[in-house]
Amino acid sequence: MANEGNKVSQFYLFHTLGCHLCDEAEAMLLPMFEHFDLTWAKVDIAEPTPNTGFDAEALVAQWGLKIPVLYCTFKPVHLQWPFTEKDVLKFWENAFNEDN
Repeated sequence: MANEGNKVSQFYLFHTLGCHLCDEAEAMLLPMFEHFDLTWAKVDIAEPTPNTGFDAEALVAQWGLKIPVLYCTFKPVHLQWPFTEKDVLKFWENAFNEDN
């Protein structure tokens, strides 16, 4: 389940309203986040919520043509669409690997 404010999100799904690819990514990711009990939040790049600390103009400039993007909050790694479940698992393995 998406983070409801009680925990710090480990991952963000950058998206925007009306993005059908973003909807596809969320549908694929939702059961995966729940299965692995990972905290996450959706961030609309055009209208990020204040508690994320993101600036809409900067998000749109960096990610506007690349969304959906799965963004790690604790390591400088991200995963751009298109991605599969296998890609996401590899991404998480990399994110949680302390050797890199």
